[in-house]
Amino acid sequence: MVTKKFVRQFIVGLLVSLGYAWLITIVTNQFSDSHFWDQSSHLDGIDTDFCEYTNMASFIRQPVNTFTNIIYLLVGLYVFGIAIRDHREKKQYNLISANPWYSFTYAIIMVYLFIASSYFHSGLTVFGGDLDYSGVFSLSLYPLMYFTHRFILVIRGLPSNIKHPREARVLTGIFTMIYLYLTFFSPPLVGRFIVLGMIATMFIFATIVEVKDPGRTNKLYVWLTIICITIAVVFFGFDNHKILCNPVSFIQPHGIWHLMSGVAAFYFYFYIRSEKNYTTILAAPNWYTEFTRNT
Repeated sequence: MVTKKFVRQFIVGLLVSLGYAWLITIVTNQFSDSHFWDQSSHLDGIDTDFCEYTNMASFIRQPVNTFTNIIYLLVGLYVFGIAIRDHREKKQYNLISANPWYSFTYAIIMVYLFIASSYFHSGLTVFGGDLDYSGVFSLSLYPLMYFTHRFILVIRGLPSNIKHPREARVLTGIFTMIYLYLTFFSPPLVGRFIVLGMIATMFIFATIVEVKDPGRTNKLYVWLTIICITIAVVFFGFDNHKILCNPVSFIQPHGIWHLMSGVAAFYFYFYIRSEKNYTTILAAPNWYTEFTRNT
């Protein structure tokens, strides 16, 4: 069912995307030989590291890879709108709706990832690369933070569809410190092992939560998330190995990585938002009604 709200959201998203594409086109054409980034350090071989043709003299060195980050902005704005609505209407049917802080945090992460990755692909500088990785760190930490809170509530036998502001803020503070360590202090190799450990811990907590409280989330969103992130990783590999590579095409493997990982982030949000507490699960609508109502 296509609602008026969906149409409005689609039009806004389309206009934002076209506006960003227009801005990139204008800047690229006007400053194609600016050498703006020449004084900034960049990694050796970065001009051939991606499939997309890289004009090292241009202000925006990779227009397509820069533009495709728009998906993160769109998801961030969408989640931000839901967070505002939850805050106003005081919805409390799961951990996310009862604690809009989580939605606001997720929206900020997505917008930050849009800025960080856009900045990196515009200049391909060392600092931009660090900023891009920091965005990935922040996004990878969020699922662990959510499942840690769910795990704590399950272990304590507490309902999730009530406000837990203190716990939410404490967990946000802890994971912010982890993020700062990974971004600014950890050696790259150590950081990667820490991220792998966090991913493994997230899966353990998620499995425990799902086993202890089965049937409380919509598994369709899980599968859509997994499918999208798998496609994203495949195209990330294509870009690294120059498979299906046309340097001057508007379709770039790394750009598809951006788009599909953004869609995966979108479906993951609806997965954690689909959780039903014991007090609401018996009256829960089917997944399609739930999706259309929340959009």
